[in-house]
Amino acid sequence: MDLNRNSLIQKVISKGVILTPFEAIHLKYLSRRGILVDLVDIEKAKDPYRKAEETRGSISPFMLDFIVQQTKDSSWEDYHKYNSAYEYLIDQDENSIKRGSMGLMLITQLRLIRSEFSSSLNNEIDKSLLDFSSYSYYHQDVKTFSETLETLAQVFKLFIQDIDNILTLNYYLRQLIEIEDLECLQFLKMWLSKPKDDQDDFEHMNGAYLCCSPEIIELVLDKNHQNYVYSVGRRVGKLPVGFEEESLLYVQNTIKEIITNNS
Repeated sequence: MDLNRNSLIQKVISKGVILTPFEAIHLKYLSRRGILVDLVDIEKAKDPYRKAEETRGSISPFMLDFIVQQTKDSSWEDYHKYNSAYEYLIDQDENSIKRGSMGLMLITQLRLIRSEFSSSLNNEIDKSLLDFSSYSYYHQDVKTFSETLETLAQVFKLFIQDIDNILTLNYYLRQLIEIEDLECLQFLKMWLSKPKDDQDDFEHMNGAYLCCSPEIIELVLDKNHQNYVYSVGRRVGKLPVGFEEESLLYVQNTIKEIITNNS
């Protein structure tokens, strides 16, 4: 990650220093996270251990806008490119919450259908699990296991596309956004999380594991990534040489790491 917070905060507390376009976006991100004041306080404190006794040095929203405006005035074109990518990333990540929640509902529904099916085996039902039906709160109708699983697969495809888009923008922004701050990835972790009882066969009961095979993810990324990189280029201008391949590797490795760590 090509970021230096200490250098940035030093600039902020210095007088008459104009930030670079990327530094202005970094400042906006730190402010959004609510940690900017703490970073400034620590940097200004002569003795960090007596920081509580020092005068607090906060940055008001007005001052933040003033600093960013100076950057915009001095280098509008470059600032616009970074800011466009940043704002679009934040917007897409917030919108991914809806898709992530839909997936959680469907995963829960699949577990309920499987549980109902297991309980019904004592009644000698003449149906396979795939054909077993139950009321789906997601669909507000009775659906079979296979129909619910198919819906999850459709949602998963769109969700991975969302993640690809968001991570691609983050790569353009030099991985500015911490992975832990991305809502889409937190929801992916929740899709894969195990219940408290830590069932041994959880992977077989959780439809997300069926979707998360490397082959399916690769297929989704192959169809989405190139087109999205093209759209990013149209939005921000010429991209660095090798951006498509390098950003794809970043997306693949990030998703793989989350799946591996939550399996």
